[in-house]
Amino acid sequence: MQSTQNSRTKRVIDIQHACCSNGCNLITDEKTIGGMKAIKAKIKFNDQEGIIYLDPEFGSYNHITDLNIPEGQQVDFFCPECGVSLVDKDDLCKTCGSPMLSFEIPKEGVVAACTKKGCFDHALRIESFDEMQIEVDDLFIRMIL
Repeated sequence: MQSTQNSRTKRVIDIQHACCSNGCNLITDEKTIGGMKAIKAKIKFNDQEGIIYLDPEFGSYNHITDLNIPEGQQVDFFCPECGVSLVDKDDLCKTCGSPMLSFEIPKEGVVAACTKKGCFDHALRIESFDEMQIEVDDLFIRMIL
């Protein structure tokens, strides 16, 4: 998803709707990343608990948290509203074998990402293109989910 000057079109996927398996909204007004509302989750690592704000641009890792999590450590993710786990223990990372974080994009699909800090495996599983918006100009394609 990189762009070289005038030779390639930059492709960006923005996630503007996300929810847990119980339907709670994970998009928050509390924090923005790259000018967009962040995806909020509760996280647990060892004996620490906190909040993480995930970058809503798919494939970007500009996440914000106060917890100090070392590279290579697995983190548990939960809905900040109802507490349901956002980790799908049956969906394992193809790179490192860790369980995947998973949340729904209503009417469109699922986003999955590795729960191990430093592993950048992630997936976007589109079930329907009906609600998707696409913006195109000469050097930029933006899909809005």
